[in-house]
Amino acid sequence: MIKNFLSNKKRLLLTTIGFLAIVWLIWVIIVSRNKSFIPQTTPTPTNSELIKTTPPGSSTKPLPTTITFELIKTVPKDNSTNFFPVTTAVEFHFSKPVDISTLVVTSQPQAVLAFESDQNGTVLFVRSKNGWVLNTPYKITLDVVSKNKEGLPKKVTLNFKISLPKSSLLDEVPR
Repeated sequence: MIKNFLSNKKRLLLTTIGFLAIVWLIWVIIVSRNKSFIPQTTPTPTNSELIKTTPPGSSTKPLPTTITFELIKTVPKDNSTNFFPVTTAVEFHFSKPVDISTLVVTSQPQAVLAFESDQNGTVLFVRSKNGWVLNTPYKITLDVVSKNKEGLPKKVTLNFKISLPKSSLLDEVPR
């Protein structure tokens, strides 16, 4: 019985090794016939090759980029009526990170405001601590300086109003 058990183990081991050998052989044949399985690398040009291929009169130096500190966009858009929750923060997106310590924010009508920025410092979030009052036009004015001490060309003004949707398919009670 023990001999029978050992011979079964040997038979299983030999069968497994034979199966793996056949799979390996098939794989080698497929790869040798079809080179698309092997990733092709493209040589990268050296500096001397780049200089040789640069057209005459052109420069290999990068062009200087100057980004001015400015407001890119606001959420909500200026002079808009929105169906946001009253606790929603308004967003001011800038081209460069802002220095929050220089931020001056006012609102009309008067509201207790809280503010913070995103990780990059390019987006300011301003919200009313008590929530925006529905159907009330707000005017948020802010002035801020970038982290590299650039000022805005002029103060930023955002006019918006938050209201409830007229009706919704999700309303339980029709209005």
